[in-house]
Amino acid sequence: VRDDDDLTASIRSVVATLVAGQGVDPRPGLERLGAGFVVLRSADTAAQLTASRMDAVPGLVAVGQTDVGWLWRITPLNQPVLQPADVAHRVRIVDGAGATVALVPSKYDDVDTAVAAGPEGRLVVLAERADPGWSAWFDGRKLTATTSGSAQAFTLPATAGQLTIRYDPPWA
Repeated sequence: VRDDDDLTASIRSVVATLVAGQGVDPRPGLERLGAGFVVLRSADTAAQLTASRMDAVPGLVAVGQTDVGWLWRITPLNQPVLQPADVAHRVRIVDGAGATVALVPSKYDDVDTAVAAGPEGRLVVLAERADPGWSAWFDGRKLTATTSGSAQAFTLPATAGQLTIRYDPPWA
């Protein structure tokens, strides 16, 4: 048996918080994972009991039952009022303390968006495991790859500019 890496340990911890039904807010962990929704994939009696407990979890808004299971939307923690489409973001900008300061629109495997100026020491963090296939540029200059826990991240300058992120699989 091998030990969990940071990401697997984070997922286990968040899932335990969600299903415990103890009123603990799971959003800090969900935010670090880049999650916008939670799905409970089962239709048995035990799942119905778990779903009823999850309806009381802070920060989760029940969407309802779907063809794959029960669905909850995660309301952002400590964020300004967002549009419904802004909730599920795979890319975010964090300050030096790790707090989310902005959500970044993205596609499946790339980002191309303007970024406002911000404090020194900020990172752009992807809800993806660190992988050498990820590359990022800011106003055409390659950014330094780093990690945030086990997630792929890049250092951002304090200036405003155009952020581009792309994934090139190793077999390409």
